[in-house]
Amino acid sequence: MKLFTEVSSDGVISAKFVNGGSDEISGYRICFSPLSKCSVVSGCKIMRQFGGYVEMAPDNHGNLKIGEAWNFSFKYDFDRHAPANISWGPMGSYMKLNDGQTVDVISETHKIFPTVMSPEKKAHG
Repeated sequence: MKLFTEVSSDGVISAKFVNGGSDEISGYRICFSPLSKCSVVSGCKIMRQFGGYVEMAPDNHGNLKIGEAWNFSFKYDFDRHAPANISWGPMGSYMKLNDGQTVDVISETHKIFPTVMSPEKKAHG
């Protein structure tokens, strides 16, 4: 199982979860630690979020066949937490199944675009 992420200059984190296992999966969630509270942009729904932890599930409840990918995106709620480096992406990723079983997920961040601070924030920052 792999989770690939890419961060755009507007702070949206695009993710692709690939089923690299030996079976089709259903009823799963991707769990990880984000920098701060986040919200959905597309392709997923937040099932649980507290502190530095979030669980996201596909918004279509579909099965994921071997080798198939689920694409989704999210962003941090606070502008001050716009991703600025690789450690601000999802950390400690794993998959949780409906029966409570967990599966390790390899997580890779492809790109982090530099964040440009607005003149207003520079003046106050």
